[in-house]
Amino acid sequence: MKLYINRLRLFVLLIFFFLVISGNAYSGSVTLRWDENSETDLSGYNLYYGKSSRSYGSPVPVGKETNYTVDNLDENVRYYFALTATDYSGNESGLSNEINTLVPITEQLDTNLPTISITQPTTGVSYNSETDTINLAGIASDETSLSGIEWSSSTGQGGVALGTNNWTISDILLTAGNNIITVTARDEAGNAASDTITLIYQAADTDNVAPTIAIQSPTSRKFYFSKQALIQINGIASDNNELNRIEWVNSRGGRGVCSGTDTWQSDSILLYRRWNRITVIAYDHSGNSNQDTISVYRW
Repeated sequence: MKLYINRLRLFVLLIFFFLVISGNAYSGSVTLRWDENSETDLSGYNLYYGKSSRSYGSPVPVGKETNYTVDNLDENVRYYFALTATDYSGNESGLSNEINTLVPITEQLDTNLPTISITQPTTGVSYNSETDTINLAGIASDETSLSGIEWSSSTGQGGVALGTNNWTISDILLTAGNNIITVTARDEAGNAASDTITLIYQAADTDNVAPTIAIQSPTSRKFYFSKQALIQINGIASDNNELNRIEWVNSRGGRGVCSGTDTWQSDSILLYRRWNRITVIAYDHSGNSNQDTISVYRW
């Protein structure tokens, strides 16, 4: 039987896989495909390859497959390939036409993360701001190159910083309480790293208007005479924002908190013999206060 290997046609598909050998060294692979031999007693194919034309190493039996991937090839080196066919009697055809390809140098995949740090207004994890806007600044780096610095806030804001290795963010709007700002550095390969700071903003209290308060019962006058050992006092109060509480104090001893604010009433106040100076005090949420006083004489 004769095998006509010259009828075999080989095609190289430039599909390269990356296999780590050691350290940062990589090797390439080449996948070859060919037309199937039509002989009925074909037992398989032998693949020959080497770095010089028609100078090959030991054949690689590949069975009856019509494709094979050669691994661990040196990069930036040209390889030459040829094929033979064998029958069940052990006969081997001559070499097919030869093809060659240059194994390219593969680019190492960048998996290293960039670095980023917030340096202003502090290198700490939190900062108390006295204003409702603030600027941030910092540094970032990457082993290749940075594509940009992004930022986002827990309040829903976000944007892109100015600069990369030395970056700034201007006029970040703060709301009262904690504002968590995250800055993220990305490199050209898509790797990302972040740093975070909590900006704490407490709005300045500009309310300096005192509330008003007036005793209405048992009288709106400044003195009262009682034969009872206990007395209740009530009245009204108001504030330009919101009242916090109403307290009462007896100069002879005892104090308490009234129920209600705009319309308030004390609990039962113990009167001592002779004069009791009772003061009611209205407080708002800014700490402003005002008071009214009644002198009660107990017989």
